[in-house]
Amino acid sequence: MKFCSKCNVQIRGTQNVCPLCQAQVTGESEKMFPEIGTAKQSRFKILKKLILFATIAVCVLSAAVNLMIPQSGMWAHFVAFGAVCFFIITTIAFRRLTNISKHITYLTLVFCIFSILWDYVTGWHNWSFDYAVPILCSAALISVSVTNFVLKVPPKEYILSLFTDVLLGLAPIALYLTGNIRVVYPTFICIALSAVLLAGLLLFEGRSFYAELKKKSHL
Repeated sequence: MKFCSKCNVQIRGTQNVCPLCQAQVTGESEKMFPEIGTAKQSRFKILKKLILFATIAVCVLSAAVNLMIPQSGMWAHFVAFGAVCFFIITTIAFRRLTNISKHITYLTLVFCIFSILWDYVTGWHNWSFDYAVPILCSAALISVSVTNFVLKVPPKEYILSLFTDVLLGLAPIALYLTGNIRVVYPTFICIALSAVLLAGLLLFEGRSFYAELKKKSHL
């Protein structure tokens, strides 16, 4: 802390002159406000590296297993697509250190709409319903769950976004019931993952969910 010998007062901050008499002060500077977000930013960096490593590992391992058992069909590229979507969604959302869950939800919705439009424009081969939508929704559910767990985000800050992602993950049920799904495995995985997360959400964070829902609905 700096000191003004003329006024006989201690001065906090980094200024070099006394605010009372404008005389030169002595001593070391002291920051008036602590640095905020340093620990959180370091966790973000670690999480980004873990996500990148996990994406590479999933792509490589799925390709290796698929090559060892080629009779199971060529499914590795779909797993790689899901892993890459997971990495892209979380990486883009990480550019803003606040409301990450909300950004992941928005990005997932945009990517789903874009994939459907792309499929439609290119002649409609149904790959958007069979693969893109369920894989994107599954990636969003995993992204929101993992990021908020690692960053230790309070449930009230992400619970509604997670519920929205669960609803998106359950949406392919309508596509399946209407006969618009030709390849059922990605859809069934997405629905099962959504149902499990919905059950966990209601069982473990039911009160927080209802409280946030009332707050947002102004009830």
